Amino acid sequence: MFLFYFTFIVHLVTKIEKRLVKNTDQIFIKSQFNYIQFKKFINKIIGQLDKRKKKKKKEMEEEEIDLKNLADLPLARVKRIMKSDTDVKLISQEAVLLVTKAAENLLIELAKDSVNQTLKENRKTIQYKDIVNAVKEKNHFDFLEDIVPSKTSINQINQLNKKE
Repeated sequence: MFLFYFTFIVHLVTKIEKRLVKNTDQIFIKSQFNYIQFKKFINKIIGQLDKRKKKKKKEMEEEEIDLKNLADLPLARVKRIMKSDTDVKLISQEAVLLVTKAAENLLIELAKDSVNQTLKENRKTIQYKDIVNAVKEKNHFDFLEDIVPSKTSINQINQLNKKE
């Protein structure tokens, strides 16, 4: 692939020079000279890229990935919650990290939508009703409707109990 790009660039350079210089002898000499210079330059760049690639590969092999720093929520607690399911026996560290990041993203989206609800009502403090309204408005929070119920007063609860 590199050879293709190299020949293509050389071809372009020689085409440009042919347009600039009209004497055919000068074109041949200049294109040969530029080709040699260009080839040396490209080989130098390839050598530098190879060195960088080897250095980066060596660094990656030496460096252990610390999964704890990739997430803001505590991984151990998320793993404990995941293990609370009786069907789950073993959980890989990558799965815990993935679930943790998904939970973080969910909380970020819920917080953003709650802030938008607060701003709609021209307030500066997020209240429980803002979270409830965010859950009710967005379809992707439908699974939270039972977990985040709307606030009901004691009078409303008493009225519901009397009706039943």
